[in-house]
Formats: sequence, C-alpha cells, structure tokens
Amino acid sequence: MQRSGSGQGSSINPEEGKNVVNVSGESLSGKDPCPGERPDERFNSLWERTNEELVREVAERREAEAAMRVIFNRAYDALIIHDVNGRVLDVNERMLEMFRITPDQVRHLTVVDDLSGPENQFDTLNARWEQALSGEDVIFNWTSRRPGDGTEFDAEVALCRIDIGGNTSILATVRDISEQLQAQMQQQEYQEFLNTVFLGIGAAIFVFDPMQGVVVDCNPVGEELLSLSTDQILDPDSQGRYIFTSDSGKDLLCPDVHEQGTYEEGILAMPGGRSLPVSRRLFEVHLGGRSHLVQVVFDITERKILERKLNIAQKLESIGQLASGIAHEINTPIQYVGDSVRFVKEAFEDTNSLLELYDTVLESSGDWAGKKAQLEKIEEFKDELDMAFVLEETPKACNRALEGVERVATIVLAMKNFSHPGEEKPRSVDINKAIMNTVIVSRNEWKYVADLETNLDEELPLVFGYPGGINQVLLNVIVNAAHAIMEKVQGDEKGQITVSTMYEHPFVEVRIKDSGCGIPKENIMKIYDPFFTTKEVGKGTGQGLAIVHDIVVDKHGGIIDIESEVGEGTTFILRFPIDPVE
Repeated sequence: MQRSGSGQGSSINPEEGKNVVNVSGESLSGKDPCPGERPDERFNSLWERTNEELVREVAERREAEAAMRVIFNRAYDALIIHDVNGRVLDVNERMLEMFRITPDQVRHLTVVDDLSGPENQFDTLNARWEQALSGEDVIFNWTSRRPGDGTEFDAEVALCRIDIGGNTSILATVRDISEQLQAQMQQQEYQEFLNTVFLGIGAAIFVFDPMQGVVVDCNPVGEELLSLSTDQILDPDSQGRYIFTSDSGKDLLCPDVHEQGTYEEGILAMPGGRSLPVSRRLFEVHLGGRSHLVQVVFDITERKILERKLNIAQKLESIGQLASGIAHEINTPIQYVGDSVRFVKEAFEDTNSLLELYDTVLESSGDWAGKKAQLEKIEEFKDELDMAFVLEETPKACNRALEGVERVATIVLAMKNFSHPGEEKPRSVDINKAIMNTVIVSRNEWKYVADLETNLDEELPLVFGYPGGINQVLLNVIVNAAHAIMEKVQGDEKGQITVSTMYEHPFVEVRIKDSGCGIPKENIMKIYDPFFTTKEVGKGTGQGLAIVHDIVVDKHGGIIDIESEVGEGTTFILRFPIDPVE
C-alpha cells in the first residue's frame, strides 16, 4: 500500500499513531501526540475535553437520579428507607399519601411509636429486622397507624437490604391490603352463607371435572346423601357404583357435559339395593380457569310422599264436591228399587191371602154348607186384588228393581274407577272407558244445564299413563264446561257438551267442546296459573286447570290446545301420547 504524497511504499503498524497521554500532557510513548502544538496548549485542550465529559456524566447521573426519584414517587406502594438503626432516611409520595403526613413530619416519626398499631407483636419486629439486615427478604402482615387521626389499616410489609454509597440501609415496602382483606372476609362470609344455605335446604353439591372424568369436590350434604366420606366419594373406583335413573340409566357422579342446564327427577340407586328419589340440576362453572360441572342434588323422598298424598286429597276433594250430586244420582235408582220391592211385597201378601182361601175350599171336598158363600168371597177378593194387574205389573216391578240395582252398581263402579289411588306406576289406560266413568260421576254437575253427547272412536288404542290422573283431567274439564254453560244459559235453557275421541299418531286426542261463555284472549295464557280464576269468591280455587296442565303436559308429555270464542264456547283439545314418555 502506498502512503499518499510519498514516493516510498511502506506498511502501517497497527500501533502506529496511537499515543497515550497523561494528565500533564506528556506522551507516555515518548512521541509527540500533537506535533506543532505547545505543551500548555495541549494540556488546556485535554482539560477542556475531560471537563466536558465530567459535566456530561454529572448531568446524566442527575437525570438518572431524577428518573429514579420519579419512579420512587410513582410507585403504587409506600416506600420507606431506614438506616440500620431504624431511623427514616427517605420516603416516597405514596407513603405520605398513605399515612396522611407531610415531609416535615416524617423527620420526627418512628415506625414503632408513630406508624404502628398498638396490637402488633413488636417483639417479632426486631427478629425480622435482623433477618433483613442479613440479606433475607422478609414479608409479613402488620397493622399500620396514621399518626394524624389515629386510624389503623392492614398492611403487607416487605423488608429488604440495600446498599447506597457504601452504606447499608433497609427498604420497607408497605402495601395497604385493607380492601383485599375485607374482600377476602366478605368472600369467606359469603362462602359460609352458601354452605349454610345449602346445608339448611339439604342440597348436595358435587363438582365434576369433565377433563379428568371424576368428581373433585362435594359438600357435607353430599356425604350424608351417599353415606360416604369425601375421600370415598372422590375415589374414582366408587363413583361408578351410584346410578341416577330417570327414564334411562345415568351416572349421578359422572354426568354428561352436554346435559348442562338440565333438570331431572329420578331414582338414585346405590350399592346394597338402597334407592331414593332425587332431583338433579346440572350447570357449568369455571374454577381455576377450567370448565367444571356442578350438580345440585335434592333428596325428594318427602316431596314425593306429599305429592302422592296431595294427589289422593285432590281426588277426594273432587269426589267431595260431587258427593251431593252422586248421592242424588244413586237416590233415584234406589227409589226405583224401593218402590218396586214394596209393590212386590204387597202383591205377595195379597196373593198369599188369596191362596189361603183357596186352600180352605180345597180341603173340604164335595158339597158342604157355606161352600157357595166361600167361593163368592174368593171371587170378591180376587176382584179387590185386581189379580190381572198384579200378574202384569209384578214382572215389571222386578225389572225396575234390577235396573235400579244395575244403575247403582254402575255409579259405584264408576266412582271406584275414578277414585282408584294407584298412581305409583303408570299402566295402559282405556280413554273411552275413563270418559264414560267420568260422565257418570259428574252427571249431576251438567245434567241440569246441558245435554252431554259422546262420540268415541271404538278403535282407540290404549294410552300408557296414570289412570287416576287422566280421570282427574276429564272431570275438571267437563265440570268447567258445565260451569261455563251455567254462566250463559237462562231459565230452562240448556247448553251442549260434546266429548269425542280419535287417534292421530302418536297421540290419542280427546276433544271436550261446550257452548258456554268462552274465554277472553287476555285470559287464555293465564288459565293454567295456580290460583287464577274468574269465578266468584268461594266458587273457584284456581287449581283445576293448573292440575290439568301438570297431569297432561308434565306427567304424560302430552299437549293441550284451546279453541275459544267469547259468547260461543270453548273446545279443550287434550293429546295423550300412546307410548311411555322418554
């Protein structure tokens, strides 16, 4: 390489041109670093450059200190710097705000006497202070006090050792955790409240982890329900032995994630053959960022017993309401029987007297005194008895008596079928037969205000359901129809009730049509509400159609439709599925 401006070629030593200069301006290499300059000029130049660097470094340090002061003051927690003896050296603005003091007041305050509540355990503070001086990070809860008004607050204090300018100091970080502790206390109280409520209402809680496929928690009611401890319930091997059976077998302790939001009632079958009726509601919650299923299970044994008793009571109430009418219906054929039997009895007595007269004549054969007079007496007695009438009417009286007995038997059988308490298990029901029984039982309710006509499909299939419930539905609707007609007709007028059946797969359809007053549109959606009634006080409880809806829709999975026009009448369309409800 050729040096510019030189006729000779030479290589550059890497060290060439590098000179080290001390503060006196002399070259440590023995060469002049700045040829052409005087030594004092070179010293002044070096001094100026060094002074600028010092000024720049000082400025940078001040900027860094200012930045650190900003960070120090902007910290969310209160920061207090102490010397090793516990004297306060510096605090940030958050400390002044938290303790409600001024910078001047800080100089005269001590942590123990002024910034701490009297109930603190001060004997442990020295030990924690020594731990911090040894280099350990110490964190503890402390009751702090504001010196101005004496109010106290809960604080979390962290002590750590720092070295500043060769001096050891202790940095205390104070965080106000009053709201946090209050929130935790409220959460704990709320949890205790929920536990008390669930325990009080007898709700068993099971928490299921669908990812692991196991129950991960339960409450004391769950232990009581299954007669197991929590450890036993959480044991995966035992969880498959408890089967919840509604219409199909389901694992109570291993629910299907797709069933969330559902409510079911069924039987909980447990090992040892023990079983009990329960209800189960399933919903989703998130715990620890993961989806879990919570099952709320109630033992509904007592409720089921009450429902059965209530069902029987409702039937008895209906029968009680119809009792006078039924008594009247029975009284009429009983009168037929009584009158006919009395006629036959009197006819028998008269005939027996006539036969005795004949026996007297027959016993004395031949002619004898007074025979002619006796025969004339017999003829007179026969005329008085009107034997022709007796012989003609006696068979009729017997027939009337038999008809009366059959009528009474029919009413009694209808009452027996209607009031049958067998509601525990559903079975096949003949809807047509149920209608005829109900028509007989309710006859006194409608016969004075309406003519009732039946148009029943003789090929109607059987319905799988509850016979007592179906009877109750038919009775309530027919009686309602009679009452609706009663509100409309005047004097000796009569309305019309028509009961018809037909089969429309997969339902058996029952239509009960009346020519009554009809239902206003604004009341159509209310008629199934419990205690809703448009009748006068004392004439309606508002339970009849609510019971109808419960039996048809809830118990049988059926459908109820209503066609009504004010002033023209109403048709109730009841559809019962022929197959068991899934």
